[in-house]
Amino acid sequence: MSALWSSCALVWRTALARRPGAARGARVSGLVLAMVVVAACAALMFIRVPVWVALCFGVGAPVATYLSLVWMMYVGGAVLQNTPANAVLVPGLTRRVRQATVAMFVPTMLAWTLVAVALPHTGLIVLGAAYVLVCAAMTRGGRTEGAALVIVAQIVMVAGGAPLAAWIEHASVMAALALLIALLGWRTLVTILPGGSQRPSMRNQRARALRVNETSIKGGMRALKSSGGRRRLYRRLLAADIGAGIPARLMLHALGPGNHRYDQAPIMAVCAIGAIGLKLLVGDAAAMICMLSIGLAPFASAYRFAASIPNGAPEQALVRLAPRMPNASSLNRVLAGQVLHIFLSDSLLGAALLLGVSVFIGVSTVNLLREASFMCATLSVLAWPLRDHATRPGGLCWGTLLAGLLSAALGLGAVALASQPLWWALLLGASLAISGATIARRWNLMVGAPPAFPAGRFDSV
Repeated sequence: MSALWSSCALVWRTALARRPGAARGARVSGLVLAMVVVAACAALMFIRVPVWVALCFGVGAPVATYLSLVWMMYVGGAVLQNTPANAVLVPGLTRRVRQATVAMFVPTMLAWTLVAVALPHTGLIVLGAAYVLVCAAMTRGGRTEGAALVIVAQIVMVAGGAPLAAWIEHASVMAALALLIALLGWRTLVTILPGGSQRPSMRNQRARALRVNETSIKGGMRALKSSGGRRRLYRRLLAADIGAGIPARLMLHALGPGNHRYDQAPIMAVCAIGAIGLKLLVGDAAAMICMLSIGLAPFASAYRFAASIPNGAPEQALVRLAPRMPNASSLNRVLAGQVLHIFLSDSLLGAALLLGVSVFIGVSTVNLLREASFMCATLSVLAWPLRDHATRPGGLCWGTLLAGLLSAALGLGAVALASQPLWWALLLGASLAISGATIARRWNLMVGAPPAFPAGRFDSV
């Protein structure tokens, strides 16, 4: 057994450390992403709940969120390990990687089970978490149908409503669904981690690595040759920025194809169209899912930037030598300004789409206030990428994390109390004040730090 755990631990470390700072980025990203979930537990304090429920949710939610993020990062690294060359050097490689994958899946599901115990429909939540994790692994392994399966399941559950949930919670139905999810998991495992003659060729492996390592500049530049609407948009935008020669915009292209001002716009537009379609075909509840996705788009922008900057230090060193780049004294200010510009642009676009869709489908004023409060609750995330990237590109600042927790808790409290105007205004105002103060403090920290490029050059950890 000890030999098995040692083998799994080696696979985990290799999978999470294929890129510089990846393992550290997983820890920091997991904690910051858990910020909103932990704040939801604090928001429950406005409602009378038993202590054991608050404890189960408060402990399980951040752990489950953290493990889920590490799970997705791990699967990407595990897929890259399973090459024909590595299989020759390491006998039984595929078996070991599969064992490590299952061993990481189990504690993640245990954490989600702890969360489910504190909520209604425990069995349904456990099955849903397992299904989403399997589909996420499918997507990270290069199978694009994983995301489609999640969306289809969401639409079916929302369309079925309470009667469908009650039917699923019968013991026989849950057992059958658990068996189907297990079969889907096994099929996913053997598909993304094939063995023997089924291993992908090195050419296909590089293509899959492109999808997995999209945040790296090397993968991003190769992605220019790929197809797809977002890639065509990026190619045109890159050509336009090169022609304009604006240093601030050119700097972001050094961080990969996802760090530009229009990256989240197509996603938000699709979510807006989806919300209108679901309103017409299914109902209000299904439309709200797509509308909340619009509110999370700025969060994705901040996450992508923070995940990209630690991974391209060699290229960033060359970028510093380019004639059009800002000098050392103004580089951080220009970079921070671009991050702030993209985040606020996405937030304003998201708010405009939410307002337009809400008016079109006839959302009530209370629900509109809840959507606005939800977007404000995530505003403190912008403080995350504003840091001393030269020294600690992936470090954790507990002060910023606690301020973000408090801001998100107040924002989610405003979501819960949107029907009471006075409390809603007080909580939302306090959330915005804390977020603004935190962002201003982190801005000054980044502007006064050594030049961000190349990232992590002073990091001795």
